[in-house]
Amino acid sequence: MPLLDVTTEMSNAIKMCRKKAKIRGDILSKDLKKNTSFISYLENGRINKIDSNLLYNIFEIILPDKEERITTINKLIHDLNFSLSEEEIEKQEWMKMMDLQYRILPIPDNIVTFIESSLRQLELSPEELVSYINENKELTTSCSKEEYDELEVNKVYIRIENESKGFSETLKIKFNMPSHFIEDIINKKIIRCNYVSLLVIIKSIYEIEGNNDCYENAKQFLQDNKFYTLSEKRTFMKNKNIDMLSNYDIKSRKIIQLLINQFIAIDDTHPDFLQDKLEVLYNNIKTEPSLTFASLSKDLSGLKNLSMEQKKDFIADYSDLILKYKQYILNEIPAIEEL
Repeated sequence: MPLLDVTTEMSNAIKMCRKKAKIRGDILSKDLKKNTSFISYLENGRINKIDSNLLYNIFEIILPDKEERITTINKLIHDLNFSLSEEEIEKQEWMKMMDLQYRILPIPDNIVTFIESSLRQLELSPEELVSYINENKELTTSCSKEEYDELEVNKVYIRIENESKGFSETLKIKFNMPSHFIEDIINKKIIRCNYVSLLVIIKSIYEIEGNNDCYENAKQFLQDNKFYTLSEKRTFMKNKNIDMLSNYDIKSRKIIQLLINQFIAIDDTHPDFLQDKLEVLYNNIKTEPSLTFASLSKDLSGLKNLSMEQKKDFIADYSDLILKYKQYILNEIPAIEEL
């Protein structure tokens, strides 16, 4: 099974998520069927390598809810990706693995059209392409049976090598794609997916067509259609090449700028009004992003004609609701001697 280098950033990420989940290190170690001091050693830099499956298991135990796991890990790797140097990022195999596994992206219409037209030209059904992908021919020829059996399905495994010409990466994914997956993409029932799912679809189309360098050509096709890994996006941002960003990235940045302009206008009109509120908002996003954005996504425009008293009542009810659920947490969490 591929081993990953344990970096300080990985150790800190595990420790932060574990503490937030209020799981003791020795309990987590036992859940992983490891020595009770395993997590302590891992978080304190006393372990140099970790099995890829074990790292997946750690985050799955700490973050059992899939949506919360995706949100939390995406925020982690995003923050690190834009704070570390190029040299430091190249050492973070685990970050690239998590990026490819958990970062869910909108599927561009151009790619959907390409998949549909390619299948028509090849006289293949979406289900037949899925069956081809699930044969995992490349893996069965490049891996031993033991290594192949150890790979968990639909999970990314990565190895980065420092060669004379620079860094090279090797990906291994044992696909067990649902039979309806590609059909659902074409019919827009699935509008988002991770990077490797589209990569293998395009690569497989190229293989069936008899093209050469299918892997590199598939990566270039996705890049040409603005479907990027986080490291590719980082490069564009670093070079201030905004035109290379996807349409949804550009739209998001326009909305963010509109928000900033609105905040500045309020701050200019009412000095000291926003500061404490923005600090609370920032802290909420940092500590509980999924619940914060779920709350922010609620449309309040229909309440604009409420009287001032009714608005005060609304805020009071909302505050009471927060206190109510805080009390649930206080009642349910046992005393923890040490995190």
